[in-house]
Amino acid sequence: MKMKTETKNVKWGEYKSQVAANADYKKFDDKLRQVLSGTGEQRQQLTAFLEERFQRRELVYGIHVASTALVTYLIFNYNEAHVHLVDSDNGGYAVAATQMKKQLKQLK
Repeated sequence: MKMKTETKNVKWGEYKSQVAANADYKKFDDKLRQVLSGTGEQRQQLTAFLEERFQRRELVYGIHVASTALVTYLIFNYNEAHVHLVDSDNGGYAVAATQMKKQLKQLK
């Protein structure tokens, strides 16, 4: 990528920017889903922020902490049509969704 090598199927010099452009960042079902990287202190600050808003009944949230992430690639064409989905290891979005569903039940 650094040398901007081009092969029959891929322009490697452009690939990194295409990965960013094709990453899954869209909001579905009126829910924001993110994989974030940060320090323990940043996570504590974020959790405190979210918990305060949950207590005010402004939102529900789910968090799952993992030390690694998983990336799934759907490659239809290396130069244009590829999607990169990011999730955390050991349950990721599914574990966070379970926490969020428990919070939803508390609001009823």
